Amino acid sequence: MKNKLTWVLSLLAFGLAPLSTAQGLTAKEVVKRADDNLRGNTSEAEITIQIVRPTWTREMKVKAWTKSDDFTLIH
Repeated sequence: MKNKLTWVLSLLAFGLAPLSTAQGLTAKEVVKRADDNLRGNTSEAEITIQIVRPTWTREMKVKAWTKSDDFTLIH
């Protein structure tokens, strides 16, 4: 298992290293681009939060909408 993990990490390191040096990206820019790629322009989520305590249980449903980094609505 350790050998597989080492192989995967090495592959990622050697695969991403030329990308960051070729474009002259900083670590902050790489993370921001990854976040922007994951988030997209807009997103919508419906989340169920379940709280379990020894004497009681509660469940809440939350809806959330985002548009870029500027607008967020959670209901």
